[in-house]
Amino acid sequence: MNIAQRSSKNNQLISNITSLLEETRSNLTSLSSNFNQEIQAIHNNISMISGSVHDLKRQISFFAKLSRSVRITKRHQTVVYDLAQTNNENGYNPKNGIFTCPQSGTYVFMWNTLIYVRTYIRLEIVVSGTALYGILEDTEEAGDYDSATGSVIVNLNVGDKVFIRSRDSGPGPLYLDSSIVTSSFSGYRI
Repeated sequence: MNIAQRSSKNNQLISNITSLLEETRSNLTSLSSNFNQEIQAIHNNISMISGSVHDLKRQISFFAKLSRSVRITKRHQTVVYDLAQTNNENGYNPKNGIFTCPQSGTYVFMWNTLIYVRTYIRLEIVVSGTALYGILEDTEEAGDYDSATGSVIVNLNVGDKVFIRSRDSGPGPLYLDSSIVTSSFSGYRI
């Protein structure tokens, strides 16, 4: 084999090696891009899972009671439980008596009423504009206290409103016997 043939063969070999190196570089660039996309997808999934875990750890709950007796004077009067003892995530507003859902989920709500001396009261819970369930409480004798409790389990979406209101005008007040014996409203996400 002469020098010209050897040189041609070496040039062909160099050209083949160069092509293989270019193909390898192109494959590595593609693999690197795919790898970076997979890493980004993993980071996105981790962020989403972390957010979900954080949401699950949020303790949404409230307990509010009356600081004074409240007279029911009209139909559909919202009962404002003005003393919020617990208000995790600040969903309950003690100024207007309305719980505004801060996170979608299943919730339990309970309310207790205390009345006194030959009177009655009808209260109902309103969820997203619809009265779901009510209680009737009736005292029959002089000097008679009476207490009733209602509860519901409901699915809520963010922004849904929940409150207690009168079904009719009364005639009795929600009574406050002491700072411990009073009417209350509470709720929590399960």
